[in-house]
Amino acid sequence: VAGGGDGTLNQVVNASLVEDSSPKCSFGLLPLGTANDFAHGAGLPAADPWAALALCAEGDATSIDVGEVENRVFVNLLAGGTGSR
Repeated sequence: VAGGGDGTLNQVVNASLVEDSSPKCSFGLLPLGTANDFAHGAGLPAADPWAALALCAEGDATSIDVGEVENRVFVNLLAGGTGSR
């Protein structure tokens, strides 16, 4: 279980999937970040960390797709400079 936002999620996913040769793992996210884009998109209770914690403890696991670019993985989005101004 990781507490944070999209940056924390990115770090946890990369540490779990790139550093470890195991392709499958489970993790929970407490949406404590600024934007919490992944939590909102996944339908997690982004405004209620306690409800998110309850889901981590009692909820069902859901599979998500993982992308990879140059030995880095991502689960939320991939941007190539198009989001900056």
